[in-house]
Parts: sequence; structure tokens; C-alpha cells
Amino acid sequence: MRKIEQNVVGTVNNIIAQALCCDIEQVTKDKDMYYDLLADSLAMIDIFVALEQTYSIAYTEEDITKIERVEDIYHFVNVHI
Repeated sequence: MRKIEQNVVGTVNNIIAQALCCDIEQVTKDKDMYYDLLADSLAMIDIFVALEQTYSIAYTEEDITKIERVEDIYHFVNVHI
């Protein structure tokens, strides 16, 4: 697996913080999207739409359901860019 680029981490963190209306400091790789950051299914769709627009990557509903932690999103982006 390739090393995750620092700019990917920063961009993904910004997208998550905006979608969840939380401080960016709360968004760290080990946080659970649902239990720690209180994301719901609509917020996850918003996050993936923003990722699609930012990185021109496609996603499926199955991709979204596989996400548990912030780090999973980093890996998803890293694999698809």
C-alpha cells in the first residue's frame, strides 16, 4: 500500500470537518466516523460527493458502507487517485 500523501490527509480532514460541522482538530485518523464524529448516512454521502468533486474519483454505495474510520477514507482516496 502506498504511503498516504500529507495533502490528501489535510484535504480529507477539511472535507469531513465541513460536512460534519466540527472543528478540524477533532478529525484524526483513528476517529470512528459514526461513533466519534457522529456522521450519519447523509453526511457520508456529502463527504463522498465532495471527494468525487475534489479528486474526480468515482464511488459506489458499497464503498461508503465499508468506511468506519477516518483512516479508511484516506486509504480510499489514496487508492483511487
